[in-house]
Amino acid sequence: MNTVAKRPLTDDQLLRVPAVAEILATSEGFVWGLIRQGVLPSVKIARCRRIPASALKRVIRDGLGARRTDATPATAVC
Repeated sequence: MNTVAKRPLTDDQLLRVPAVAEILATSEGFVWGLIRQGVLPSVKIARCRRIPASALKRVIRDGLGARRTDATPATAVC
């Protein structure tokens, strides 16, 4: 069900990897790759990764070319 795309994103939302994959119309593996490469910033809460909506909007707006050097490796699947 396409529930995420029907709601407007606010900058303070934290999104799960499946929701980001749905928004980008891609696979979860691709999203995890963006996180590991430092292209898509994420935060770790307990054992789970969340992507700030503001970071997703920035990646969509600016494209995938810019990489962060201070990215934290993603290891948890949640």
